[in-house]
Amino acid sequence: MLYCIIIHIMNNGGVMAKNFLIFSNIEKDPEKKYLNKVADIIVSKGGHVSNKIHMGKNDKILNHCINDSDTVISLGGDGTFLNIARQIYKTEKPMLGI
Repeated sequence: MLYCIIIHIMNNGGVMAKNFLIFSNIEKDPEKKYLNKVADIIVSKGGHVSNKIHMGKNDKILNHCINDSDTVISLGGDGTFLNIARQIYKTEKPMLGI
């Protein structure tokens, strides 16, 4: 299922998303298993991962990390998704929560 979701966003409506910024929740993915799995799928399909960020509850996102991507992926729960969304909403980049 995860594989299908990523492939879909990489070629949604003929517009290819190429550069991804991936966040994972340090508490839910302490060994970076899912962070690396998602990155591997993207790269295997010709995409680029501009940054992989393993973050805690109060971590702040640096602007240069966001600027290098065209799509943001959040791995974790609702709290992780909302934390990231609050920090990047002004960029108007599409975001996927997994």
